[in-house]
Amino acid sequence: MSGGKPERGGLTGSGTGLEPKPIRVSVIDDDPMICQAMSLILNDYSHGRIEVVSTSTDGETCVRRAAEEKPDVVLMDIAMPGVDGIEATRLLRSLSPAPHVLILTSLSPSGTVERAVEAGAEGFVSKTDAADDIIRRIIGVCEGAPQFNTASQKQLIDDLSVTRPRADGAAGGAGRSAGAAVSRPVVEPYQS
Repeated sequence: MSGGKPERGGLTGSGTGLEPKPIRVSVIDDDPMICQAMSLILNDYSHGRIEVVSTSTDGETCVRRAAEEKPDVVLMDIAMPGVDGIEATRLLRSLSPAPHVLILTSLSPSGTVERAVEAGAEGFVSKTDAADDIIRRIIGVCEGAPQFNTASQKQLIDDLSVTRPRADGAAGGAGRSAGAAVSRPVVEPYQS
């Protein structure tokens, strides 16, 4: 805390002690109903730990609003018109301060997880996850822990085994040796 102003995602003093400051979240999805549903879920089920500060239906608006509103976390859809979620993630991560980005998805085509991570995403949240799981992942990413569910971990391993050379110098493939070599350093830190 500096000059009485609370730090982002930190604690704020109320005169009687320290109370957690709500995590400021932006929800981005080209379907306005997903934005509305996610906002209601986060605001109603987080018991004051999360505050949805904005929603957007396209990547360009998301980046512009994030520069103004400075959310702690952005839940980002991938498939959007114009600036897609991957490019918007890259642009968000160049802001100062840069928000954490969790990809909000239902299904991801091959290569999506790898591309999102390369752009700066710190995890994935499924649109079908339970409210408590989504809230836990938002809190976890703010604490510095990447948040990858089982499906996104598997897809990342599959993507990397296809695009990265194996340890024996052979081209990547869906073979177990490539996946096993990749899984230890990539997946273990992300399990929650």
